[in-house]
Amino acid sequence: MTWIPFPNSSMYDDGINIYSDADVLSDAAVATTNQMHSYTVNLPDGRKLVLRSQKELTPQDIQTQVKKILNNSPRTRVDNRSVLLKDTNDPHVQAFLKTFKLTDQMKSRMIELGDNLELVQDPAIKQYVTDKLDAAAQTRKVSVADMEEMEMLVDAANEFSGLYSHFRNIGMDGQLKEFSDVDKFARYLKKNEDIYTDELIHNENLPAQFVRKGSISLKSDLNRDPHQYSMKQYMKKFPDSPMADHLYSKYLDRVAKNNPEGKAKLSNLNQQYNVKVFIPARYSKVKCDQVLDYLDKEFTQWKTASNGTAKMPPVVDFSSLKTNWYDKSSAYGQSASNAYSEPYNNGSLAFSYFDVPTVQTSLRHEMTHSNDLKLGNNISSKYNLNEIMPKKTVNINGRDVAVPDYENCKFQDEFRNAGLPEDRIPYAYNNPKEFIARASEGDMSKYSPEFKEMLIEFGMPEWMFNMKKIN
Repeated sequence: MTWIPFPNSSMYDDGINIYSDADVLSDAAVATTNQMHSYTVNLPDGRKLVLRSQKELTPQDIQTQVKKILNNSPRTRVDNRSVLLKDTNDPHVQAFLKTFKLTDQMKSRMIELGDNLELVQDPAIKQYVTDKLDAAAQTRKVSVADMEEMEMLVDAANEFSGLYSHFRNIGMDGQLKEFSDVDKFARYLKKNEDIYTDELIHNENLPAQFVRKGSISLKSDLNRDPHQYSMKQYMKKFPDSPMADHLYSKYLDRVAKNNPEGKAKLSNLNQQYNVKVFIPARYSKVKCDQVLDYLDKEFTQWKTASNGTAKMPPVVDFSSLKTNWYDKSSAYGQSASNAYSEPYNNGSLAFSYFDVPTVQTSLRHEMTHSNDLKLGNNISSKYNLNEIMPKKTVNINGRDVAVPDYENCKFQDEFRNAGLPEDRIPYAYNNPKEFIARASEGDMSKYSPEFKEMLIEFGMPEWMFNMKKIN
């Protein structure tokens, strides 16, 4: 199979950027813009390849670079690339392709899946995918979910094995097919501080105001996360698949090399609650024990209070490499995030710091979002939200943002009586979702019957009132 990936400049020592984008192609074969030389190469399949370099290239240089791309570069996802492909040798995919006619896009995806499947070194994963392919060939159909699961599982296996990296997989049009947190974060840095990915990996002196956790931790996660991205996404999307546990066992084996005690605690959390925790690349073993013990303690409360019905997060991620930790426009324009939940990804969670204070102040809040029964919708008309949580417009960093008109918000004393610090109360009034999430942080036994009824109407499960105060 022929692939034409377009990695970023950090892949090459000579600083050559390679990409394909019809919007930037000029009529001239060679163009110079801002002291960057641009070379357009016509490929045999009719597509165009553009090379950009800060130095002038000779015809031999261009030929060498094109050969490097065609023969030696990592594999990549490309949506509309059927003209570049030949049929895979994988017999399971061949059988599938012969069974019924596919659209060009689906055929392209299926051929890519087969080619990547040939790379998989894990026999259990290979067997799991081939069984699904055989079943699809027999039934003459494949579901969208099955197709997505096979693709994600194969990518998870190959990325984790280091055969290719999600972060460096850039498509034919110069855009990433799927923006991971790593991708978005790198782009955020480029846009705001002109710091490029390769500089992040090697720079020991990143701006302190921008990288709160420090360059060493950031670099460690930057080097590691691209090889775990698809693994985490698979576990979020298919938490009950046996392959989710299988992949996690591979991750735990790596953890065990440096921290066998940590592996045991992580394994226990997965066995007891079906929660897969990913710890940062750099951490203190003391903090690791403390955080994992606290998670165990809190998850027990959720499980007990709900009689086992609470939605547990399939993935808890402590990577320092998330846009949410640095983007000041998040959290309703008020601050950078300390944690976030993904209600539409089965309630997965992420935390900005691997320490008990961060988890203690954020875990119950974020899990409340995941267990929110209404997600801010269908609130009874007997509750006038404009009176309970009125808004006002303020200018933040040059843009108008609607924030709580806190002086006129109602029920503030309920939060105070439940022990919430004064500075944590205003955030509750952004919307009903944040209202119940912030309320969950207090001693809920102190709330009045009227307030409890309102929390339930806003989406809080009634069984949450069985939970004990955070300590």
